[in-house]
Amino acid sequence: MIGPTPLSDAERTLIRKTLYLLFNDNSTLVDLLTKTFHSLAFENRFSLHPRRLKELAIELVVSLDAFLLSNDPSLTHELGKQHAFEGMGEKLVLLVGQGIHQFFFDIAKPSQVEILQLFHKVVDNYVTNYLLGYMLGREQYTLQEQERLRNAVLEVQKRVAEEEAAQLSEASARPEPTEPTETQPDTVGDPAAQENGEDQ
Repeated sequence: MIGPTPLSDAERTLIRKTLYLLFNDNSTLVDLLTKTFHSLAFENRFSLHPRRLKELAIELVVSLDAFLLSNDPSLTHELGKQHAFEGMGEKLVLLVGQGIHQFFFDIAKPSQVEILQLFHKVVDNYVTNYLLGYMLGREQYTLQEQERLRNAVLEVQKRVAEEEAAQLSEASARPEPTEPTETQPDTVGDPAAQENGEDQ
């Protein structure tokens, strides 16, 4: 996976120890991301229920924890793709990194320079892979929508062609109208006609 240099095992161990010492649960980060998502709820491509916005924040925090444990970016990458398909807006995606950076900065002590550097490194790794997944998901979604639209247009064109063919077939099946023929007037039994004939 393309991105910043992954954390070493020693770095991951140090940062996880620090995190567990600084807070006992992840509710603070979840709340921070949830508030951010709510503030930009109308920036999403699709309407997301407020409950879903909190679930998105939880998924991000859980995946961040899994990323620290495994140093494997594939799950983060897949989460980015999933959120793209759900319609998460670009602004919210960009604020994910900002929110996590701010959270780590707030919980670290100013003297913990090494920890702060590691925090920034892990966030950069995590967010980069999340964004890569998101961009890939947006691209795949766009291609799927284009294909769906193309199929819909082809279906309409096919239906119109079938209707036109049916109309032509119906028109060709109708008998041709016949023109009336001119006939000589019948003079038999017509006294006036007979009289005129005798005069000649």
